[in-house]
Amino acid sequence: MKEYYLRVEGVNLSSVLEDTAQLSVVRGGSLLLRNVIKDITKKWGEKWKGKLEPISTGASMGLFRICSDKPEDLCNQLATDLTLDPKFQHFTFVVDIQPGLKGDFRKTQEAITARSRFRQLQQLSLALPPSNQSQSEPCKVDDLRPGDGRIKIRRTTGIERPPVSRSVQERHNFGRRRKWKFYEEEITENGGVAPEIKALRFSNELNEIAASTRFDNLKNKLAVVYFDGNGFGSIQREHCKDAKALIRFDETVQGYRRTFLKTFLLKISQDRDFKTDDNRLQLETLLWGGDEITLVVPAWKGFWTLNYFYEQSKDWTYPIDDRNGIPLTHAGGLVFCHYKTPIVRTKKLAKDLADQVKDYLLGKERRNLFEYEVLESIDFPTEPVGTFWNRRFGALACCRQPLPPIPDWDKVKPELEKLLKDIPKGQVYELANKGVKNPDAGFQEQRKRFMEVIRKDRFRILEEVVKRLFPNAACEVWPWVHLLELWDYLALDLEEPAHA
Repeated sequence: MKEYYLRVEGVNLSSVLEDTAQLSVVRGGSLLLRNVIKDITKKWGEKWKGKLEPISTGASMGLFRICSDKPEDLCNQLATDLTLDPKFQHFTFVVDIQPGLKGDFRKTQEAITARSRFRQLQQLSLALPPSNQSQSEPCKVDDLRPGDGRIKIRRTTGIERPPVSRSVQERHNFGRRRKWKFYEEEITENGGVAPEIKALRFSNELNEIAASTRFDNLKNKLAVVYFDGNGFGSIQREHCKDAKALIRFDETVQGYRRTFLKTFLLKISQDRDFKTDDNRLQLETLLWGGDEITLVVPAWKGFWTLNYFYEQSKDWTYPIDDRNGIPLTHAGGLVFCHYKTPIVRTKKLAKDLADQVKDYLLGKERRNLFEYEVLESIDFPTEPVGTFWNRRFGALACCRQPLPPIPDWDKVKPELEKLLKDIPKGQVYELANKGVKNPDAGFQEQRKRFMEVIRKDRFRILEEVVKRLFPNAACEVWPWVHLLELWDYLALDLEEPAHA
């Protein structure tokens, strides 16, 4: 029997992941995509027992080996089932098969991926809703599809049970039901659920995640933290020459992520600053799969979360033999914003920031680096990140560089807070401002004044710390700009900001 491979992938995802800012709908769309490959592996695997062998099962893409004398029938049946399935019919998928090219697994992968891309161009870019026979009004959440369903989201719409589309209804209900189930499934596969994790309750709304009675200056602010693997695809292309190697790569990455999630939940379950007054965990997971993660945490825990992930993942490697392994590093994007800022926009901005890191790393050694942006109001930049930086920082923008994570953040944080407590923030503002407007003479002149205000020895200590936290070999201004931008998120325990 000739060997065939089947590939299924969710495509054109903006119509189901970026069409609304309603949190449960956004979460539900992401979780449904995560579940589709799991469902195919389990449900359809049982239906075609012995005929469908999983090889790679990412967030919204799965590669399977087919053992059947009628592979076309199996492929067509799966495509039809996905179209008719109540949970998945609102998404668009490409399903294709490819005969195995004997002795060349990589070429087989490339061939079936090319088939998927060609099919994607031939299909509609969104799943069409049923015709509006009842003449119902538009969906109150996405303003696009017929509102022939109902859900309870009064806080978002002002209506107790507004009319919504079937797509929104399915995603909303799934997102509400499966929030805890997602964590349980992930960490159970890695050795069971600890009692303290099983007892956790989670915040349901962004305003609850941003609520604080301690950090008044950061109240109502969030941190959106995004991670994307550096060159995971190229690692697979270069080192996964057969199905076994690809399976091992998937298992390696997924195992690391489950271990991180379990450790992360255990850690924050014991942190009072990660909980609301009624003891619910201030955490939202909007993306978990493949080589991407998106977490939403309180603004005062943004830097901690970013550095904790990098600390836990610093030794992640994909073993290529008994002695050698390839580091698995991540580009990060960190956005601080008001909870009312549309979450779809902040998710995209966090991803765009990570893409800036990837552009910087192009052709260089893969490293753990991140970029950030602080949105002081509910507004957000509407232009590309690079254009926004050019407008804001002028000539200085061209020498901006991504930042490395801060090792031992839990130890560095109190030392930094103690140092900044008696430092006049106004002087930092003047130094950064002069540096942006006049990087040469103006910056050096203000630097001397700063040194006089706080004494030379204290300034040297501060300068050394700032350059260590925000290294930039190309420009001595940027460390001070970063300090000013991130002041409120670094000096959390200050009773009030210092002034000149």
